[in-house]
Amino acid sequence: MSGNVYEWCNDWYGSTYYSSSPTDNPQGPSTGFYRIFRGGSWYYVPYRCRVAHRSSYYQTSKNYYVGFRLALSL
Repeated sequence: MSGNVYEWCNDWYGSTYYSSSPTDNPQGPSTGFYRIFRGGSWYYVPYRCRVAHRSSYYQTSKNYYVGFRLALSL
């Protein structure tokens, strides 16, 4: 799925969070100003089109290379 659009995540961005976060499923800080998005986009260079790539931006931003994925828990 990488390379379609970046996907918004529920995590807040923290510049120092990952240096002291749990190694198993880190959730990010509990509050913040920026939200995380992952996965790369057709709009950017290939090395950014990978699941491990993460970036952040204002949560109210709108553009044509960031989206979201719907998921259902049963």
